[in-house]
Amino acid sequence: MRFRIKDDIEYDFARLCAGTLTEKEERALLDQIATDKPTQERWIEFCGNFTEQELLTNFHKIDNPTIWKPFTPEEIDTPVPELTTHKKSIRWLPYIGYAAAICISIIAIKNLPRLFTPDKTSIISLKDSHVNPKGVVLKLADGQEIDLSKSTQSIALKDVQVAIKDEILSFTGAQSGTNTLNVPAGKQISIKLNDGSLLQVNSGTTVKFPFTFGQSREISVTGEAYLNIAKDARRPFVVHTPGGDVQVLGTEFNLNSYDEKHTKVSLIKGSVRVVTQTSKLVLKPGTTATINPDAGITTEQSQNEVVLGWKKGNYSFKNADLTEIKTVLERWYGVSVSIDNPKLLEQKFTGGIDKNADITVFLNNLAAVTTIKYSLDANTVRFN
Repeated sequence: MRFRIKDDIEYDFARLCAGTLTEKEERALLDQIATDKPTQERWIEFCGNFTEQELLTNFHKIDNPTIWKPFTPEEIDTPVPELTTHKKSIRWLPYIGYAAAICISIIAIKNLPRLFTPDKTSIISLKDSHVNPKGVVLKLADGQEIDLSKSTQSIALKDVQVAIKDEILSFTGAQSGTNTLNVPAGKQISIKLNDGSLLQVNSGTTVKFPFTFGQSREISVTGEAYLNIAKDARRPFVVHTPGGDVQVLGTEFNLNSYDEKHTKVSLIKGSVRVVTQTSKLVLKPGTTATINPDAGITTEQSQNEVVLGWKKGNYSFKNADLTEIKTVLERWYGVSVSIDNPKLLEQKFTGGIDKNADITVFLNNLAAVTTIKYSLDANTVRFN
């Protein structure tokens, strides 16, 4: 492969593909692609000059002088024919643009496949400038509702003192009954239970729990939460979900029951037992169990970086259609999303969402590298 690099920026692009930039250089270049439209356009144009095979195999040799050698004076004076863009070879161009033009906030790009291959995940940034104005609400067993939207507050109830600090809800005292915590779209919160267990609760999630555990420790979760359960051999911890129960002695695991027909339990440490009406299964660390009412319990190896990404504000998706993207945008940002053109549902996307950048960054780049257009009016997004 002989390709005349016209200037320093193209040389930096080649080094980015080769993985030879320092971390500081890489971050600076990604930031430049993110904020400078001409650089972004040059980046997409640069990628379009190569076949998939060239992108995957040649750039790692950039420091090899026998391949990337300087042009001779005679070659410099010789006109270079226009390169033919290999459109047939890059039928996955939307993935290139999606992961490249938007790679802006990729946390770490250390190899080319992470940038260009559709079944690898890149992280695209979003920020919660368009989020649900509704706050987290704690509904007590007696029906009283408490707005937890303030970052620091302490509320004295009849027998319980409820406090929230640094987005962690805690309480002291005793009061019977089951309380309900509703976390709306665009919000997250943590709960420290009276046994010392800590729950990190994702957007669009409902948790039911008592202020004080008795001889048993039982809660209910619908949505998603990461649970770090305090050890207590005399009182196993039970989490009720729409798909079944998770029995715990002391461990850390992620629970996702947004889809009631596919409740997922991903074990990080310790041991848990997944129980349904028809079967039981003990999980080992690094394993994800999916509870399906029709297929029973199935297991697979966990991808912890993907499973736990939401704790840092990241959501990864693979070969997803706009329906899945719509669901995530609505849950994380409290916006209403409509898909006006049904043909858009035929397109698949691989990438991710990070709430550390404005939602319009994602929408603008999606429109820039696909045929998808959008409009944003207040808290409503329309794809057409």
